[in-house]
Amino acid sequence: MDECSTSVESTVEIGATSTATSSSSSPRNGTIKEECTQLQSLYDKYSIQQKEIERLEEQNAEYREKLLKTIRERDLNDELLRNVRDTHKKETSELEKRIRDYEIQLKAVQDRASAQEAHYNVTMKDLSLKYNTSVSQLTKKADLAEKEKNDAVIKYATREAEMMRMRAEVQKKEQELQECKKAKEELEQCQSQENVEQLEKANNSLRVEIEHIKHEKFDLENKLKMAEKRAEACSTSVTELKQQCDVLRKQLIQIKEEKAQLQEEHRQLSLKTQVQESRRQHESQELSKSQQDLEQRLAEANSHIASMGEANREVNARLEEVTRLV
Repeated sequence: MDECSTSVESTVEIGATSTATSSSSSPRNGTIKEECTQLQSLYDKYSIQQKEIERLEEQNAEYREKLLKTIRERDLNDELLRNVRDTHKKETSELEKRIRDYEIQLKAVQDRASAQEAHYNVTMKDLSLKYNTSVSQLTKKADLAEKEKNDAVIKYATREAEMMRMRAEVQKKEQELQECKKAKEELEQCQSQENVEQLEKANNSLRVEIEHIKHEKFDLENKLKMAEKRAEACSTSVTELKQQCDVLRKQLIQIKEEKAQLQEEHRQLSLKTQVQESRRQHESQELSKSQQDLEQRLAEANSHIASMGEANREVNARLEEVTRLV
């Protein structure tokens, strides 16, 4: 370009000098003026084209810089998108692993709770059956002991009344015996030997009857003591069974509390799993949204790069066209 402008300027200078030196002939001067005018117009066009070329080159350099910047941004966005995808995959795999672990723990807790609940139900049924059986047996034994006690009391009262009656009879017989002795003594003095023998027989029979009454009294006292011991043993058995029932009742309450605690742990674990699931869904949505934003930005960058490339091609085409014209 500089060489061409130099040649044009030299041509113009030569034309000017030739115009000054050869002013004698007018036709030649007119031709030279016309040539100078043409050269001047060509020089002006050349200057305009030169400025246009410089402007297009500056614009091309600016577009090239923008294109390189856009390409760098695209590469950076690609790298960022890959990092986000890798992070998303890692977090998703970690969350899925944690969810699987929580599901395994939840299943284990559910199985353990089901097994313990079944065990507790069986234990409660057995304890309830044993408790009801023991209560019914104890009730029967208590009723039987109470009945035996009442019967023994009645028998004791009857025997006591009978013993009192016998004591009264014994006293009466003793009085009669004393009277008989007195009568015997009197009869020994007053009556014959036959009456004395009869009184002795009566006395012996009274003694035998008194001994028999004493034996019956002793038997009744022994039976009363045995009945009292049996009643005391029944009372002790009732007390022990009541204590066993209290222990079973406490065990039943403890089992119910453990069951409630397991149900609460199961509920808390379910809530925790739901929270983790909702958090994972929220993080997945956020990652998907950020990925979509990055993809949108990448698409915009690609479209911008395409438009910049199109503009660059247009500038290059115009530059080539101007170069051809020059």
